[in-house]
Amino acid sequence: MPLDASKFASVEAYSELNLEEGTELHTALMSRIDSEIQQDRITLTVDGDDNSPAGGLTNSMRAWLQGRIIPARAQAISAVEDAVGRIALGRTVNGKLLEVEKDKLKHERARKRSEVTSAYRTRNSELLSNYERLSNEHDAMYVRHGNRDAKVPKLWVELLLFFAVLIPESLINYESFLRVPLVQSGAMALGLTIVVGAFIAIAANQIGTILKQFNYYRRADDPKRQAEFWRKSILGLVLLSVALSMVGYARLYYIQPLIERALLLGQTPPELWSSIGGLLLGNFGIFLAGVIFTGWLHDADPEYSDKAREFRKAEKRKNAVQKKELDNRLDQINRRYQDDLEHADQMHQQLLAKPEYSEVAAWVSQIKSKDKQLVGLLYTYKERLTERLARERPGFTFDQHFAIGDTVVDSRKITLSDYAAMPIDLSWSQN
Repeated sequence: MPLDASKFASVEAYSELNLEEGTELHTALMSRIDSEIQQDRITLTVDGDDNSPAGGLTNSMRAWLQGRIIPARAQAISAVEDAVGRIALGRTVNGKLLEVEKDKLKHERARKRSEVTSAYRTRNSELLSNYERLSNEHDAMYVRHGNRDAKVPKLWVELLLFFAVLIPESLINYESFLRVPLVQSGAMALGLTIVVGAFIAIAANQIGTILKQFNYYRRADDPKRQAEFWRKSILGLVLLSVALSMVGYARLYYIQPLIERALLLGQTPPELWSSIGGLLLGNFGIFLAGVIFTGWLHDADPEYSDKAREFRKAEKRKNAVQKKELDNRLDQINRRYQDDLEHADQMHQQLLAKPEYSEVAAWVSQIKSKDKQLVGLLYTYKERLTERLARERPGFTFDQHFAIGDTVVDSRKITLSDYAAMPIDLSWSQN
C-alpha cells in the first residue's frame, strides 16, 4: 500500500531550503565571519558529543545551523524515522532507520569513552599532573638545545663500559700482582687487579664526563657547578694516580726477579723502566679509551640528560597505567560499537526486503541530497574563515574540548590547516 505523501511534507520543506549564494540563509551564515574572527578563542564542536549537530563546527556555524536549519531537518528526519518504525520485521519488532541508529551508537560510544576517560583522569590526577609538568619542562629544554634529543645512557650500557675497562685491566695486571711480596695467593692478586681496574674505570667515568660537560661546569656565575667540577676532577685524578702507582709498584716486583735471573745466566736483562712504562702506558691507554667512550655516551648538559631521564621514566609509567586502565577499556568499547554496527546493518538488510521501504528510502535519499548541499555550504564558510584568519591572525589555533556533561576530560589545539581538513558529518540523532 503506497505511503501517504502528506506525511513527508517536512522532507519537502527541508529540501526546498534555498542555500544558494545571495539568498537570505547563505548571507546569514557568511555574515558571521566578521564577528567570529574577532574572538580571542574559537571553540570547535566534537563529533559524537551530545547536542552537537556535527563535529568541527565553530560557535557561529553551530548557532546558524540550530537556529535556521536544524528545526526543518529534524522534522524531516522524524517523518522518515516514524515511517520506518511502522514497518514490521516480526510480530513484535519494527524497523529502525539505519542512519539514526548508527548515529545513536556513535554518540553512545562517545559517552562511554568520556566516562572511562574521566574516571581514569580522576584516579590518576597526580600521575598525569606530574607527567604534564615534566613534559613541559622537557619540551622547553628540547627547544633550548636546538631541538635535539638528550643523550641518556642506559644503566646497562654504563655497566658494560665499566667492565669493558675493568676486565682488560685485570688481565694485563694480574701476573704482576702475583709477584708482590704481600700477596699470598692468586685470590689476593685477583682482588687487587679488580680494585685497580675499578679505580681506573671510575676515573675514566669522572674525567670523561667533566671533559664532555666542561662548558656546563665552568660557568663563571655558578660556584656550585664549579665545585662539582673540581670534585669530579680531583676524584678522577686521585683514583687514576693511585691505580697507576699500584700497577708500577707491582710491575717493579715482577721485573726485578727477571733482571736478576738474566744476569745470573749471562743474558741481556729486560730494561726496568721501559717495562714499567710499557705496562703503565697500556693501563693509561685503557683509561683513555674509557674517557672517550664515556664522553660519547653522555650529554654535554647533565641537567638536560637528567630531565630527559626523569621525563622518560614518567612517560613509561604513564603509558603502562594508561594501557591498563584506559586503552584496554576503550578497545572494549570500540569492539562493542563494531558489534552493534553489524547488528544494525543486519536489521537494515531485513528492512530492505520489505516492499514498503522503497518509498521511504526515496525520502531518505532526498534528505541526504539536501545534506550534501548543506555540508558544501559549511565547507565554504570554513574555507573563507580559514583564509581570513591566515591573513589577519597567522598562527591562530582553534580549541576543541572533549567533555562529558560539564566536565572537560581532554582538549587539544587545532591548527588552521588541520581545521580546513576536518570533515563535517551531520548527525541524524542530535538535532
